[in-house]
Amino acid sequence: MALIDPSFHPGPTLIVGDGNFSFSLCLAKALHENVDIYATSLDTKEQLETNEFALQNLQELSSFPNVKAFHGVDATKLEKQFKSLQFPRIIFNFPHTGGKVKISNCRKLLERFFICASNHLTPTTGVVCVSLCQGQGGTPCDVPQRDYGNTWKVVEQAAKAGLILMDVLPFRGSDYPIYNSAGFKGHLNKGFSTTRGLTHLFSHGTPLEPISSV
Repeated sequence: MALIDPSFHPGPTLIVGDGNFSFSLCLAKALHENVDIYATSLDTKEQLETNEFALQNLQELSSFPNVKAFHGVDATKLEKQFKSLQFPRIIFNFPHTGGKVKISNCRKLLERFFICASNHLTPTTGVVCVSLCQGQGGTPCDVPQRDYGNTWKVVEQAAKAGLILMDVLPFRGSDYPIYNSAGFKGHLNKGFSTTRGLTHLFSHGTPLEPISSV
C-alpha cells in the first residue's frame, strides 16, 4: 500500500513539512476531490519565491478545490494554525532538523511532533505516518540495521505521545513520481536520498484496564 492509495484516506488529510509541496501534489492527483488535503510547509511564502519547483507545485495545487496550502507551519506547533481541528491521517515525510544532524535533536523533533500530532489525530481510527531514511527508525524492518543507539528510536518517541506502531511500509519513489525531497527551512534545493526509506504507521494506543487486586 502507498500513502496515495485512495482507500487509505477516509477523510481530511494533513501533510506537514512538505517543503516544496511536491508530495501534496502527488496526493492531490491520486485522491478524489471529496477528500480535503491540508498541505503545509515550515518555509514562509517569501522563502518559496526563489524556488521555481515549489511555485509550480503550488500553482498546480491551486486548481484543486479540495486542497488548502499553508506556509510557515511548525509541525511541532500545529495548534497555532489548526486550533483543535483533528484529522484521520497526518503525514510527515523525512523530517530533519537542518544543518549538521545531531541525533538527540532528531529524536526530540520526533517526540515533539508526535505529542503535537496526537492532539490533532482522530481518536480510535486516526493514523500518523512518518517516513524515515534507511536505518533511521531503529526497527527490525530497517535493512541493514544500525546499532540501536545510533537511530532515531521512532517507536520510543511515538510512545511518549501514547502512540503505538501499527505497521511499517517501504517508501518507494516510483509510487510518488512528482515527489522530490526538500532540504530544511530555506534550503529547498538540497534534497536527500529516500532509497530504502520506510513509512511507519502509528495510532492511539488502547488504555490498559487496571488489574484488580487479588
